[in-house]
Amino acid sequence: MIMKKLIYLIIPIFFLGSCIQSELTPDEIIKVKETIETQIQVMRKAYNLKDVEAVKGLVSESEDILVFGTDAAEVMKSASDWEQQMKNDFQLFDYADFGEAKYQSIKVSRYGDMAASVTESLVMMVIKADTFNLLLRFAFTWKLENGSWHIVQGNVSAPSENQLSQVLKEQMDKEEKRNDN
Repeated sequence: MIMKKLIYLIIPIFFLGSCIQSELTPDEIIKVKETIETQIQVMRKAYNLKDVEAVKGLVSESEDILVFGTDAAEVMKSASDWEQQMKNDFQLFDYADFGEAKYQSIKVSRYGDMAASVTESLVMMVIKADTFNLLLRFAFTWKLENGSWHIVQGNVSAPSENQLSQVLKEQMDKEEKRNDN
C-alpha cells in the first residue's frame, strides 16, 4: 500500500520535472539570433537564385502556416501554398538582388523554441531589361522543429512612399480650405 502511494507521488513529480524547460542564457540567445540571421540570409540568397527548394525548406511542413504576401490575394496556409507563391514570384523577374538589411530585429523566446524577425531590405529587380528598386519588409515567426528553424507565420509588405498620415492630413486640410473659398 505504501509502495503504491509512493509510485503515485513519484510519477507526477517525474512527469512534471521532465516537462519543465530551462530558460536560455544570454549566450544561448545570441546563438539562436545568429541562427535565425543565417536562415534569413539563406532565404535572401535562395530568392536571388530562384531556388524553389531552398526557399520551400524554410517553412514548416509539420503544421499549418499563415503568411501574407504583398497582394491581398497572396495568402499562404501551407508549405505547398508557399512553394507555389515562390514559383509565381520567380516568373515575374529576370534577376533579383536583396541589398543588406537596412533594419532588422530578432527576438527569441526565453525557452528558445520560438523567435520573431522583422527585416527591411531594398531589393533590386530586373524585369525585361528594366531595373526596379523595391523596398520590402518581412515579419516572420520562427519555430524550432527537430533542431531547425522554420517559418510558421509571416507578413511581407512593400510600403508606399509619401503616404505619411501627417502629410495626407495636411493635404486634406489644404483641399478643404480651397473648397471653403
